[in-house]
Amino acid sequence: MSSFLSMRKISIFLPFLFSNFLFASFDMNERMKKSYLHIMNLEFAQAQHIINKEKEFKNNGITVLHENYIDFLTIIINEEKSYFLDKEKLKLTRINQLKSYDPNSPFYLFAQAEIHLQWAIARLKFEQYITAGYEINKAYSLLKKNQELFPEFKLNKKSLAVLKILIGTIPSDFAWIPKLIGMHGNVQEGLRDLRDLSSLVKNDIQFNIYDIEIIFLSAFLEMSMQNNSSTYIDILNQIGDRYKTNILLNFTASRLASKIGKNDLAIKILLDQPVLKESIPFYYMDYVLAMKFLYKLNYKNAKFYFKKFLANYKGLNYIKSTYHKLALISYLEKEEYKMRQYYDKVIKFGVRVIDEDKKSDKEAKKNSMPNKILLKVRLLYDGGYYDLAEEQLNLISDLNSIKATDLSEYYYRKGQISSLLNQSKINTLKFFRKSFVNINSSTNHFGPNSLLNIALIYEDQNQKDSSQVYYKKCLNLSGFDYQRGIHRKAKAGLNRIGY
Repeated sequence: MSSFLSMRKISIFLPFLFSNFLFASFDMNERMKKSYLHIMNLEFAQAQHIINKEKEFKNNGITVLHENYIDFLTIIINEEKSYFLDKEKLKLTRINQLKSYDPNSPFYLFAQAEIHLQWAIARLKFEQYITAGYEINKAYSLLKKNQELFPEFKLNKKSLAVLKILIGTIPSDFAWIPKLIGMHGNVQEGLRDLRDLSSLVKNDIQFNIYDIEIIFLSAFLEMSMQNNSSTYIDILNQIGDRYKTNILLNFTASRLASKIGKNDLAIKILLDQPVLKESIPFYYMDYVLAMKFLYKLNYKNAKFYFKKFLANYKGLNYIKSTYHKLALISYLEKEEYKMRQYYDKVIKFGVRVIDEDKKSDKEAKKNSMPNKILLKVRLLYDGGYYDLAEEQLNLISDLNSIKATDLSEYYYRKGQISSLLNQSKINTLKFFRKSFVNINSSTNHFGPNSLLNIALIYEDQNQKDSSQVYYKKCLNLSGFDYQRGIHRKAKAGLNRIGY
C-alpha cells in the first residue's frame, strides 16, 4: 500500500517535472515587455528587478537575452573597459544557457545570434576585430537559419538588415570578414529592410514594443550611410514628442535635428531630455550638448558642458576631443596660454581610437594655430548657420592673406555653403575641385571630402558614370583624417548607383 502511495505521489509530480524540463522556453510576456521597455530607456536597475521577479516564477530564456542587452548598452554608453572585461566571460555562459531552451521557438536561434552580434559591436569599441569578425560570422549563420525556419519572425529582419549594412560598408582593411562569412553586404537593401520593418511593427501587437530600437538603428545607420534630409525629417516626425520621455530617442532626435541644420532645435531637444532617477547616466550627452553650443559660438555654455563631461565620464573616447575643443575656445577668446595648457592635456589624456580623438591628438602635437575665420566658419557650418558662415568666409577678401595649406579648406567651405544655400551648381563643383587641387599632400579631409561631395552632386543629377569616377577617386586616397567614415560613404554611394 505504501509502495502504491509512493508511486502515486511520483505520478502526480512527474508532469510538473517534465513540463518544467521540456517547456523551459521563451515567453515575451508582460513582465518581459516591461523589462525591455525599461532597458530601452536605460533604466537598467528597474529592468533587472523585473527580470529577477520573472526568474522566481519561471525559467524564461528572454531573461538571458535581456541581461545581455543591459551589459551591451552599458558598454556602448559608458565605454569602461573594466566593465567590458568583467562581463565578457558571461557571453559564453549565456549562449550555453540559451541552448538548453526550446529549440522550436523562433527566439532560440535569434537570441543566440543577437548575443553574438551585440558582443561583436562591443568588441569593435575596444579594437578586438578578429573576435568580432568570428561573432559576426556566428550571428549571420544563426540568423540565416532562423529566417529559413521562421520567415514570419520579424526580429530576424532587424538584425539581418544591420548585418547587410555593416558588411556593405566594411573598410578594405577588414575585407576578410565578409569573405569569412560568405555574405555580400547591401547598404540600400539593409536600410530599406529597416524602414519596411519600422512600418510593419508599428501596428503589430506582438512586435510594436521594438519600435524604439528600430527607429534608433534606422536613424543612426541612415545618418552614417546616406545624405538624405527628407529621410531624416521623416524619422524625426516618427519620433514626435517621444524624445521627452525616452533618452535614446532624445539622443536620436538631437542628432537628426543637427543633420538637417537645426542646431537650435537640437539644443532644445537635449535640454528637454527626461530626468529619470533609475536610468544610468548618459554622460556623452553633455559632450554632444557642449558641441551644439560651440557651433553657435556660445563659448560659456560650451565650456560648462565640456567640463561637466570631463568631471563625470569614465570612458575612453572623446577625452582628447574635449580638451581640444576647450583649447580652441581659449584660442578664440584670445587666451593662447590656456590653449597650450589644454593641448598638453590632449596629448596626455585619452586614447587614439575614434577619428575625433586622432585628429585632436595630431593637431595638439603640431601645436596647431588654425585660421580664426576658417575656424568660426567650420563651427557655424556644422551648426547649420550657413548664412552666418558665409558672412565670416566673405571676410577673407584676399587669398594671399591665408596660408597655402588653408586654401583647400577655404574652397571646401565655399563649396559646402554654396551647396547648402542652393547656389549655382557650376560654382559649387568648381569650389570642390579647387579644394582637391589645393590639398598640398595634406592629411586633412577637405580634398577627399570634396571628391565625395562632387560624386554626390553627380549622383543627384543621375550622372552615374561621372558620380562613380569621383567616388572611386575618393576611395583611392588614403592617410587622411576621418578616412574610414568618408570611405564608408563613398562605398555606400557606389552601392546605391550600382557600381
